[in-house]
Amino acid sequence: KPERLAYVHDSDTNTENDPTAFKSVVTFEELGDKTKLTMHVIFQTVEEHDRVIKDYGVLEGNTQTLNKMEDYLREIR
Repeated sequence: KPERLAYVHDSDTNTENDPTAFKSVVTFEELGDKTKLTMHVIFQTVEEHDRVIKDYGVLEGNTQTLNKMEDYLREIR
């Protein structure tokens, strides 16, 4: 079972110098019959972080995605 996912999110056009690129690390920890998911996202600048939050509604989007994943995992059990 994967315990950790790590990836770089970028534009695919200029990965070396993409100022909008960010790193993500997701870890999964078993807690009995539950799993703790921890996500760290590292932006190159505070300004880019703030822009993504404002322009894309990332916090609400992540909440919706994680809720859908939780529902799906309950269904397949």
